[in-house]
Amino acid sequence: MDWEALERAVTPQTTLFFLCNPHNPVARVFRRDELVHLGDFCVRHNLVLCSDEIHCGLVLDDLPHVPWARWRPRSPAAPSP
Repeated sequence: MDWEALERAVTPQTTLFFLCNPHNPVARVFRRDELVHLGDFCVRHNLVLCSDEIHCGLVLDDLPHVPWARWRPRSPAAPSP
């Protein structure tokens, strides 16, 4: 993801981040560290994240699909998955 472009794109009117996971149409799988970064980004900007995971069974490489619900905030109180 282009994190710098995402930072520039957020405005005070931005309230939602829509994630297609895995990404359609190329079946790009997001790694857990990318999802954690995205979660931190949404928390920092007070954004609701909506994750469309309808294509989770159509992964075309050897990387596992990591559901958005597996994300945990980076905090000492957060349990590990």
